[in-house]
Amino acid sequence: MHKPDWNKLQSNGHNRIVALTVFKTDLHVATDSTWAIYKNQDSTEIVVYRSMYTLYKWDKKGAWSKVSQLETDCQVRCLFESAGKLYMGGGKETEYVWDEKTETQTLPITYSFLASFNGKEWKVSKEEYGGYVVGLVYKNGKRYLATMYNEWGATRAPVNQTKPTKGK
Repeated sequence: MHKPDWNKLQSNGHNRIVALTVFKTDLHVATDSTWAIYKNQDSTEIVVYRSMYTLYKWDKKGAWSKVSQLETDCQVRCLFESAGKLYMGGGKETEYVWDEKTETQTLPITYSFLASFNGKEWKVSKEEYGGYVVGLVYKNGKRYLATMYNEWGATRAPVNQTKPTKGK
């Protein structure tokens, strides 16, 4: 078996490797290509960052092959397998907002991001897990999403307490 060629992967124009995992016996790697969207053509004011995450697989022939891409406004923090599916997890935080009139500050809120891959496309979950999804933890035979938030003074977005309707 060939060792993965990390230099070749990064020379494909991707800024950084953000996560990796073994899925169905193959090494899978998520890379990040982030760019900024500016207020207008001549502006230096950034409105939002957009990220394109590309999933690559290291094949048995010794080459990287592109599996899929996912565009999001969230940061991906992990890549893992669960129940035969591949998942990308992460999240985003709102900015501190200063209110001139009341001289108060609105603290940032941390939101979750979780997407599952069915072999052809990514499906982004609408559930909120209360912070960046950073992995999957197994304890006492059960699976739990590991979440975190890391801004000083940040709060977690409220967790979805409702269970999905059967069949939806």
